[in-house]
Amino acid sequence: MRLYKKLYYSLSLASLLVTGVASPAQAKDVTSPYLSIPLHETILGVRGPADGNARLQVTVYLPDGRGPFPVAVINADADHVSDTQPGERLGYTFLTGYFLSRGYAVAQPMPQGFGESSGKPLSTGCALDQTGLLNAQDIKAVLHNMSAIVELDMSRIIVAGQSFGGWTSLALSTLQIPGQKGQIVFSPAFLARSCQKGDTALIQGAEKLGAASHQMPTLWVESHPDSLVPEATWRQMQVAYQKGDVHVSVLDVPTIKKDSGSLTGNPENFSLWMPKMDAFLQKLGLPAQDVQPGYLPSVSKAPPETHFAKIDDLEALPTQDDKAIAQYKIFLKKPFPRAFVIGDNAASSESGGLDPRVGALKRCAQMSRNCQLYAYNDKVVWKSPLHGQVAVHSIVMTHQQTVGVFQVSLDQSCKEQFVPKVKIVRAPLHGSIGIVPDTKGIPSYQPPSPLARCTQPVHGSLVQYRPFSNYAGQDSFVFEEQVNRDNSRHSTTVMNISIH
Repeated sequence: MRLYKKLYYSLSLASLLVTGVASPAQAKDVTSPYLSIPLHETILGVRGPADGNARLQVTVYLPDGRGPFPVAVINADADHVSDTQPGERLGYTFLTGYFLSRGYAVAQPMPQGFGESSGKPLSTGCALDQTGLLNAQDIKAVLHNMSAIVELDMSRIIVAGQSFGGWTSLALSTLQIPGQKGQIVFSPAFLARSCQKGDTALIQGAEKLGAASHQMPTLWVESHPDSLVPEATWRQMQVAYQKGDVHVSVLDVPTIKKDSGSLTGNPENFSLWMPKMDAFLQKLGLPAQDVQPGYLPSVSKAPPETHFAKIDDLEALPTQDDKAIAQYKIFLKKPFPRAFVIGDNAASSESGGLDPRVGALKRCAQMSRNCQLYAYNDKVVWKSPLHGQVAVHSIVMTHQQTVGVFQVSLDQSCKEQFVPKVKIVRAPLHGSIGIVPDTKGIPSYQPPSPLARCTQPVHGSLVQYRPFSNYAGQDSFVFEEQVNRDNSRHSTTVMNISIH
């Protein structure tokens, strides 16, 4: 028996070959566009419940260095998961990076029916505490089976999760996991579609889980607004949970924009909860120092607002393509953090994650050239690809018309200063464009400009656009014009055209 135990406990993630513990796995380094160092990732298939009928997918991340490492268990959220849609495996998240940076190994088990775990999502209707317990029993079995892995110090465990993952964490604390020191839950909740009790079921479930929690030290993080659970409800949940004399520290984060779901999904919210988590872990006698900062992305500030347009001004978009407008309307409904990117002939958006700018720019670059960030969160941050001021004009015309934009440079007495040079920055997709570099025309300044009184023909440059024959729809082009005599300053004009 001693020989067997010695062999059993020598297993490592690099060579897991014992079928009683987990399916064979190969540790590998994976890169992330958000991190400067690779992640040491292993994906396991681990037995779930005691009868071994389910195989649960578990992602394990190890920090640099030699173990055994304390273990952070992060339970998965149920967003977009159903009987027919298992969702995706929980990979690197801010919580993952937080614990890795503090020197923890991170285990992320997927419940039945989640990701590539077998079975279907477990639910018991309005008995929400029982739903949590069913999933928690699987997680407990997974942790028991993983206790043979030498890199993991199963005597020092912290459990965490958000939303359904937080609810599962509350339930897990009732099962007396050997080595668990505490739990951190972000907006814990679960709403069963088959239950009509709604908020009442959540409050009752929280009370039952609290009564059975064995006084597990808990950091409960909430914020408002919350699209899933009203503030009045989660406050009642906290009170009900603490009836069981649970050692709960409540962190009520100041109001954040959009939704509490972005607490762990937006780098700008780091400062709202990380210091409290560090203090909580330190109080439990667990590591709390940032010893490997490379596992957390550098939190870049949101780009500055350019005041180019209001965030909901659709007509100000530098491209008036129907698809781009439709995508922008969808973008305006997405939660923070969010990014909207435009290119010469495409647009893309992304929300959530570490930095949505990265994904949106990458997706746009696959379809178009000159992709640039237009909006971030609730501000327009777009800058012209060229220097100078940017003006956007919208016109309506028929496919039989030709539009001319006359560029001149006049002094206050209406005399010509020079003939501006014009350069096409982005050509139209559905029409032809040409430049007449020196011709005569009548200026078209509009009040309150003092040059509106200049109505005599002068020399200037003409930009002419004509849509393709029989085309109806949206088109646009961008040109740059000379502002001063030595051609060292420029401004940019965006022409959005509706053709019928």
